[in-house]
Amino acid sequence: MMRMTSILGERRTTPLRPRYESLDLWRGVACLMVLLNHATFTVPGSAIYESLGATAQMWSQIAARLWCGVPIFFVISGYCIAATADSQRRRGRPAMEYFIRRFRRIFPPYWVVLIGTVVTFTAVDVLLWPRSMTGTGEFLRPWWYSASQWFGNVTLTELWRSHAFGTSKAMILGHAWTLCYEEQFYIVVGVLLLAAPHRFFGGLVLVTGGVLAARLLNYGGHSAEGFFWDGAWLLFFPGVVAYYVLNYRERLRYPSVVILFALAAWCARTPSVLLAMSKNEAQELFVAALFAATILLLRDRDQQLVGSARLRPLLQCGLMCYSLYLVHLPIAILMRGSLSAAQAPGWLWNPALTVPVCSAICIFVASVFHQRVERRFMNLPQVRAPKSNPQYVGPIATEAVRT
Repeated sequence: MMRMTSILGERRTTPLRPRYESLDLWRGVACLMVLLNHATFTVPGSAIYESLGATAQMWSQIAARLWCGVPIFFVISGYCIAATADSQRRRGRPAMEYFIRRFRRIFPPYWVVLIGTVVTFTAVDVLLWPRSMTGTGEFLRPWWYSASQWFGNVTLTELWRSHAFGTSKAMILGHAWTLCYEEQFYIVVGVLLLAAPHRFFGGLVLVTGGVLAARLLNYGGHSAEGFFWDGAWLLFFPGVVAYYVLNYRERLRYPSVVILFALAAWCARTPSVLLAMSKNEAQELFVAALFAATILLLRDRDQQLVGSARLRPLLQCGLMCYSLYLVHLPIAILMRGSLSAAQAPGWLWNPALTVPVCSAICIFVASVFHQRVERRFMNLPQVRAPKSNPQYVGPIATEAVRT
């Protein structure tokens, strides 16, 4: 019994170093990776891709794999939500406060972008340039979605909603699939916070064991797609492990790094799967394991990283990463659809042109959205800037959800 308590419980009564400020920097890296993925409009194997030069083709192949910023996001979420829930339970705050803060942080900005996208694309497709978006397959008019599909998109349940009721799955904002998994992660963490605050981390371990069992037994098969037990939970859990080890079991830091590297090596056991163009579970878990090991190793360089002037642009992107993540895909789709509708010549599709133009527009729009919308729903006030970076004015990463 004592052994089980030492494994599932925590011996320290307070976390050692919960603040991990440079996670905002890594958010910036992850968000820019996803942005570059979507700002590259040429898909390997397409006719336009074949017409490009060798350099543009090589970049297109690299960009097609930059979706790997998403597992990095999930690991950071695992760390930050574990820190938030841990702080909540230690301070004896009601679990409902946790749910309210998560709801406020995620949904209002998402709804603004959802409504804004629908209105803008409808105006373009119906009034300004008829069928420019629907004719190229980039957009479905809002009245083409069923009531159940609208419900799923508004509530961020569309990824799994069709398994329960209504018509087939249809995402209005394609990248919102990540938020569907984030929502489920928040809910499970909140339920554990409510049901077992004194065995919170043990509960997370048990949930992870259940997910592993479901994956090994292929429980639910295709019907499990979109639920957290389809394997997505395993991308969040390495972040939880990183938080727990760094704050309650620091002596296990380097053994944990070894285990994570071993997990990454296991995922890479079949090189053809790891290097495949299409995303697969082995690739996702490989990236998550490597990144979790990285933040464990770089913990002692946190202040150095966040205080670096050279890395400050990445830090600023990280501070507004939720805004950038929300707005970038509608902008990229609008640009790509316009090129298709105009039957633009091949040189206009070159990543050397589309990537800088699309990225610059997305970053500008995101910065305005962050100032005018997102900041109104951020849960925490500004904190004292760290000595290593006097100009840092954002909330501490472990105390706010930015994904």
